[in-house]
Amino acid sequence: MTGPAITTLLSPSPATGNISALTIGTETTLASATSLSQGGTFLPQVDLSNMADGDVTEIRVYNQANSSSPLVEESCLSFANGQTDLMPPLPAMPATIGWKLTIKQTAGTARAYQWSVLNLNGT
Repeated sequence: MTGPAITTLLSPSPATGNISALTIGTETTLASATSLSQGGTFLPQVDLSNMADGDVTEIRVYNQANSSSPLVEESCLSFANGQTDLMPPLPAMPATIGWKLTIKQTAGTARAYQWSVLNLNGT
């Protein structure tokens, strides 16, 4: 088995980017797939170094149990103010059908965020 790699199974492919100046209160999809060609264990990475006092940012991960079920929120983590852990550990989650990573800034000044998604299975 190969080591972790920025995945090419999600859209965009490869699953990496820079989201600039989020609209406060709007959930924005960073990466997703609704018909995975093969499964994986996806590890999101989001750089929170641009956050400052007064900012609140939520990172959500959605997963799909089977082909006839919808994407369901599996994890929601909230971060407030300036961060000392600039790239906090986020949960790695296996997915075989569908998966989605979103970001939502709910307070503060709109910030830019760099992000990527690793597939621990190496694809």
